Amino acid sequence: FAEKLKELELRDEETVEVEEGDMDKGTGIWAHDCGTAIPYSMMLRRFYHTLEQKNPDHASSGSRSYKIPPPQCMREGNKKTIFANITEVAKRMKRTEDHITLYLLAELGTSGSVDGSRRLVIRGRFQQQHIENV
Repeated sequence: FAEKLKELELRDEETVEVEEGDMDKGTGIWAHDCGTAIPYSMMLRRFYHTLEQKNPDHASSGSRSYKIPPPQCMREGNKKTIFANITEVAKRMKRTEDHITLYLLAELGTSGSVDGSRRLVIRGRFQQQHIENV
C-alpha cells in the first residue's frame, strides 16, 4: 500500500505541460477544435482577461455603487403621503417612474398616483423610513 501511495504522490508532482496559445486570436489550446481539456485556472484567467478588455468598469475594484437620494415625504391632509422626489430617484436607479410607482404601491399594499407636478401621491400615512425600507 505504501508503494502505491508513493507512486501516486510522484504522479501528482509531475507537471503536464499545457499548450497555452493566444486567447485573443484563438490559437493553441484556445482553438475551438482543440480536444485538450483546459485547466480551471487557465479558464479563470481567460475570464478575467476578457472581462477586463470588454467591460473595464466591472473588472475594477469590485462593484460600483451609486447613491440614491432619500425620499422626500410630506403629508397632505390626514390620509395621503406625498413622495416628492420620485423623478430624481427613478433617474438615479435608471428605471421609469411607472416601474418604481408600481413596485412601491405593491410593497406598501396601497394605491396611489402621480400628480401633475410629477409627485407620487400615496393613500395612507407613511413615514420616510417606511418608503426608504422598501
